[in-house]
Amino acid sequence: MTLHISEAEVRAVLTMPQALEAVEEISRKQSTGEVVVHPRRRFELPGGGFFHYMAAADYSTGYVAMKQYTYVRGKLRFLVPLYEMATGDLLAQIEADYMGQLRTGAASGVATKYLARGRCGSQAGIGARLWARCGEAREVLCRDVRANWHSGRPMFFRGRGGARRRHRFNRHNCLAAGGSRCGPVAWNAH
Repeated sequence: MTLHISEAEVRAVLTMPQALEAVEEISRKQSTGEVVVHPRRRFELPGGGFFHYMAAADYSTGYVAMKQYTYVRGKLRFLVPLYEMATGDLLAQIEADYMGQLRTGAASGVATKYLARGRCGSQAGIGARLWARCGEAREVLCRDVRANWHSGRPMFFRGRGGARRRHRFNRHNCLAAGGSRCGPVAWNAH
């Protein structure tokens, strides 16, 4: 029998520390060939919407999953069907908006863990939807974040002059926190 796991149920059981652990584990498994991840594909729907999908297989555990989502009339809808390799059975259909946010945040957190210079004294984020999760992941990993800046206006950083505005935003906020070596802020335009 196929389980239907709602968004509320996902929120009740999935935490950022679990997502961080899963992202690190999957990254290790990808490096050994135990996990295969196909990149995102998309096509346009009549009327201006989009359908997006990507797939992954974990040979070591025997599961296959696909993230599917639509963007229609300004709304995103996410679903992850989970299959068992040995039988081909559909085990679960998981509503996956929150799960995707945690995964994106965890990927940012893991990158910060391995790529940040020294202590994580300050951070800055651009964009409203996913940056809260990215910041949460970095705080779980760093624990000593003293300053946190956020801009919910990513359009300000796009187009002509966007790179210059991003650089000024990054440098200003890093220096305000007492930083002397200010690198770029991770950029995820959703």
